[in-house]
Amino acid sequence: MMKRHDNDNNNNDDDESCPVATLDMCYYCFDTLLNELLTNIPSSPQQLHHRQEFKHSNDHGGKKVERPPKKMDLSNSSTTDDDIRNQEDSSNNVDDYYSYLDKMKATLTYHTSSYIPPSETCPLFITWSKRSCHPNNNNGTDDDDEDETMYNLRGCIGTLTPKSLSTALSEFAITSAFYDTRFDPVVLQEVSQLKVCVSLLVKYEECSHCLDWIVGVHGIHIQFETPRCDNGSGRGGGKKQQRKNYYSATFLPEVAYEQNWNQLDTIIALVRKSGYQPSSGGNSSSSIRNDEFMASIRCTRYQSSKCKLSYLDYITSRDFDCQLLLRLLRQSQENSSSGSTSGMKNDINVEMRIDNETMGQRVVRPCVNL
Repeated sequence: MMKRHDNDNNNNDDDESCPVATLDMCYYCFDTLLNELLTNIPSSPQQLHHRQEFKHSNDHGGKKVERPPKKMDLSNSSTTDDDIRNQEDSSNNVDDYYSYLDKMKATLTYHTSSYIPPSETCPLFITWSKRSCHPNNNNGTDDDDEDETMYNLRGCIGTLTPKSLSTALSEFAITSAFYDTRFDPVVLQEVSQLKVCVSLLVKYEECSHCLDWIVGVHGIHIQFETPRCDNGSGRGGGKKQQRKNYYSATFLPEVAYEQNWNQLDTIIALVRKSGYQPSSGGNSSSSIRNDEFMASIRCTRYQSSKCKLSYLDYITSRDFDCQLLLRLLRQSQENSSSGSTSGMKNDINVEMRIDNETMGQRVVRPCVNL
């Protein structure tokens, strides 16, 4: 693999005008994501009961099936001490779940209100990655080196238009988690396996040609156009009007390095990503490699100030764990004797996915997915 050029935050220290990605921004993205997800899980016994009744009615063709609450008759000789203890354990589990949920919400509210993102403007991308295997760092490697192979892309959306970080961080933390059409929306069960990366795009420079950039240091944005002849004659029976098709695409600085591409490989991949299809038959790569075509590509290079944070590092400063919350919820459902929450355990993903899809009614600003 080709040598990687260091592109950490300290590369921007020589230019104080460049925004710098920080751990605080990564914490803020996790806080924002969890705040959104926690609105989609039961926060009261009434909501838990309502969701189960909603699913139960759907299972019966949309007809609501009335089910009276199951009460324990202490005068019945069949009622045992174990029944009473199970009911008490269920009540305790439910109380523990709602108490822990309230604690998480209060903690998230405190941190999101305490941190104010900077008002600087710049293009940015938020990337969520998901751990593909369990941590096993017994080989002496650094966590950062191991993470490159242990995580797979889960969502990446951003914008090449400068945005104020005061609003863009939360906007794209949510957009990349829920609206990247290549993936299903993120659900709460996945959060413990996630890692977030904040990439602020800085130091934009026009390239002298489309290969005028360094793998591992620069991201590139290409633009080009091709002629398009309209069918039919022009106005008044004149000549056909010649118009143009416009294409553009971008790769962040890490993409070419991680794919082990050189400059030419990257340009070919970007041209294909733009949607361009050569009109002539034959090998499309050969058409793109054509000197005349390559000379027509306008290329802008940029660098990124990048910062990453895994969930395991995130929770060390938040004093809560999503896994514990889900465990308490499962226990409260499994041990419940009310009959109103049975069967909910396997429906949390579905319920939250429905809620996440309804969020798509929001107006999302134009953005780019990687």
